[in-house]
Amino acid sequence: MTNTLRHCATRIVLSLALCTSGAAALAQAAAADPAYLPFVDASGVVSQDLRRSAVEKALGPPPAARAPAASPSLRYPHLGLAFTLPAGDAGRDPPVLWMQAHAPSSAQTFGGLRVGLAQSMAVEILERDYRLVSKTVGPERNAPLLAMRVTDREQRTKRELEVRFEGGQVTQLQFVTHAPPKARDATRRTLFQLPTHLVIVALAATATSLVATFIAERAGWRRRWRFPGRLAGPVGLVVLGIGLVALLVSLGWLRDSDPVTRFTGLIGLAFACGAGLVGLSVMAQSDSRAFSWTAKGGLTLVIIAILLNQTGWFWS
Repeated sequence: MTNTLRHCATRIVLSLALCTSGAAALAQAAAADPAYLPFVDASGVVSQDLRRSAVEKALGPPPAARAPAASPSLRYPHLGLAFTLPAGDAGRDPPVLWMQAHAPSSAQTFGGLRVGLAQSMAVEILERDYRLVSKTVGPERNAPLLAMRVTDREQRTKRELEVRFEGGQVTQLQFVTHAPPKARDATRRTLFQLPTHLVIVALAATATSLVATFIAERAGWRRRWRFPGRLAGPVGLVVLGIGLVALLVSLGWLRDSDPVTRFTGLIGLAFACGAGLVGLSVMAQSDSRAFSWTAKGGLTLVIIAILLNQTGWFWS
């Protein structure tokens, strides 16, 4: 009986030793894994539009003593993170403008960029994984590098990252976390900015054309040649489909970093617009009301969109 108890005690001690060693190994493995910066994706920048609610959901509310509710920033000093909010009343869930990482932050990007990293290693990572936007150096001659602004190397997003250096190492990472509003071309004149007589002439010509077309259609006047009504619908639909496919392909080419590919995308975009208008025009000549009315409605929407764009409703 004594031997049995002795064997059981030995097995219990061995089991506890194995559990302890396994837990220690797991703890070491967890400690060896680097901590990554929140909201930074594989591109090395913050691609998403951050809001206060998303930050507090991921990191919790900031310390009340350091960052009151009315503060224009969210500060997490124990994490070395700060999030800048717009000044003034921006609603209950304002957007986040920038995310700053500073000491004592040890979190890094997926490429290994972090606060405290040696400047030479940081510059190597920036030149390898990003596209350079600008460099900042001191005013004196042969001054050291103070900061570098970079963006996504593949240009999947236009978000930027500014890396600041001091004493030969990285002291701060500042990520842009919002989409800046697209500025309207100041040289472009809208419909309201055109001379009054030109606006009146354009509107009168448009109204006259619409009325003349309606009267001619009601009177039964036909052109000497027109597309066969039975084929107009299907043929126009096929041409319209080709235009839509060309539009999707062109939009993909326009995002490419190669200038030749982007120029090809512009040509494809012009072809897509032309094919779309031709397809709707052919469909409008169909004997089927389903085709003709749909095409005429589409052409009307195109005209309305052009007029709204000229009045400054779009891209303002």
